[in-house]
Amino acid sequence: MLEQLFKYEWALRKHLSAPMLREREAYLSELQTRGYSNKTLCETEGTLLRFIDALELSDDDTFDVKFRIDAIYGACRILFKEHGTAISRKQQQTLFNTCFEWLDFLGLVDERYDKNSFLARIYPYNDTRLKQLLLPMLDERIDYL
Repeated sequence: MLEQLFKYEWALRKHLSAPMLREREAYLSELQTRGYSNKTLCETEGTLLRFIDALELSDDDTFDVKFRIDAIYGACRILFKEHGTAISRKQQQTLFNTCFEWLDFLGLVDERYDKNSFLARIYPYNDTRLKQLLLPMLDERIDYL
């Protein structure tokens, strides 16, 4: 999969040697079947590499605990700061969506937030659901509903 996206050998080596290769390739293949362009797939792959680095994930990790929304957003905030220049709210949301959807695809998101959750039934569209997930007092709101 990655061989189709990167034409430079050094870039391909960098992506092939990074952690969680199988998981990244599976997700990119899924996006490709949905009709995403190669440019978008390259950007997504770059985002996933930076996100894996921010969370300090490795191939040896066993995921007994699912990721909470605040941990995902915290890692994304690190990526926002690393960007160097100011990025728009839309770019921040896109970055967060990419990282969240990848973890959701892998089944590593806390059940309260995943695509089969109560909130997903109320907000079937990812963008709306993710906006709700980032609002304050999430656990209290979920418990109330």
